[in-house]
Amino acid sequence: MSHSIVERTVALSALCQSGVLVHQVARSGQAPADPVDALLFSLLKIEAPSVAAIYGDISRLRPGLDALHAIVSRAASARDAMPAAYYAFSVRQLERRVFADKHAPSGLRRDIGDLVRAHEQQDLSREALIERAARIYQRLTGHMRMRIVVRGRAEYLQRPENADLVRALLLAGLRASHLWRQCGGRVWTLPLQRRRLVQTANDLRAGRI
Repeated sequence: MSHSIVERTVALSALCQSGVLVHQVARSGQAPADPVDALLFSLLKIEAPSVAAIYGDISRLRPGLDALHAIVSRAASARDAMPAAYYAFSVRQLERRVFADKHAPSGLRRDIGDLVRAHEQQDLSREALIERAARIYQRLTGHMRMRIVVRGRAEYLQRPENADLVRALLLAGLRASHLWRQCGGRVWTLPLQRRRLVQTANDLRAGRI
């Protein structure tokens, strides 16, 4: 099945956004609700007509689009996007290990299915969704040697609600990374597609797509 550069750009933006938000939570103890919710509730959208539909209004991915644009265009603001790039790269590596594992993918699908059903039956609160997503991330990665090191202020990261939010955002990043690969995304093609990614991210930011 053929996928468009727009779908790959949206998925990459969501991946970058997970990194942006993890960095914000780790450094300041908070992150804006709307971009966070775009990622959190994407975990509940198993069936969707497009990648964009998974995240809703594309404006909710603006932090990720800005970070992606800065990184691939090599803009002056790329320096500020480096923490997001670090987390995005780490999540992509983790996602590849998860889906190369013999048992992890089936366990992840089961856990996400349980999460979706719980939300349908109980209309989970935002806090409950974060907590359950965090537990899924812990179960998924607990036996793996690779760990994503989150750098920030201990006073924020030691708070249980922030630790859960970071894990939930990393889980959403894993989902975005896998979406990107499902849409034909490959690391070796990124340099070849740099100009198209820059233009597509620009068009999405401007609402032209």
